[in-house]
Amino acid sequence: MSSEGFEVLIVDDSKIIRNILGNYLKNYKSITTAEAANGIEAMEKLRAGDFDMVLLDWSMPQKNGLEVLKEIRADENLKDIFVIMVTSEMSKENIVFAAQAGVNEYIIKPFTADILEVKLKKVLKTLLFGNYLVKKNAISTAQLYKGLDSQKAGQKTFCDLVVDLGFMTQKQVDNVNKRKGIDKFEKAAMEANMITAEDMEKIIKSQDENQPRIGEILVRQGAITNQALNERLIDFLALKAMR
Repeated sequence: MSSEGFEVLIVDDSKIIRNILGNYLKNYKSITTAEAANGIEAMEKLRAGDFDMVLLDWSMPQKNGLEVLKEIRADENLKDIFVIMVTSEMSKENIVFAAQAGVNEYIIKPFTADILEVKLKKVLKTLLFGNYLVKKNAISTAQLYKGLDSQKAGQKTFCDLVVDLGFMTQKQVDNVNKRKGIDKFEKAAMEANMITAEDMEKIIKSQDENQPRIGEILVRQGAITNQALNERLIDFLALKAMR
């Protein structure tokens, strides 16, 4: 992770998508961004820079996103970078390939501005604080990523929340999954007019609210004491308030 601030590389062959993602990240004063239009350019910038996160398209010329992801995980200096696939490649087979290669999160294209904000805000809220703890030598990068893995494992699934919040019955969810496959559930439910974009945003927000907090997980795993965590959190919030 970078010693100062939080650096994000946006990789997409579409200038429009790069602009959309870059403009959103401008809302965070501690974040700086760079862009790459293909996989080869992305790897060159990653090896020359010090990035904390990559927003990575799948379908690109010269070198696709999956190939880039595999190179990142195979490189000793890059392997801990947080990688989010921003892609329309959501077949079950591709999800398995990306998961095996070590992707951390997905954002599905096409996306609305609201869904983009909810998805990225959830990730950034955790990563910015985790990055701060690592920079202050309160925890190691390995401890942070172990905590992130546990956080993701403890999160309620999207399908569970659809039922819990009353947007669909379990039978309706099962029917959609049988027809389309669970990997395309979000898109299929919206296409069938079972869930509106507004409802989708509510579900994603609820998913965030039901997710275990990274600080609590780090304490449980023995990476940091509760007292030290609270002290660092106060410092972190004070730092944000001054920006």
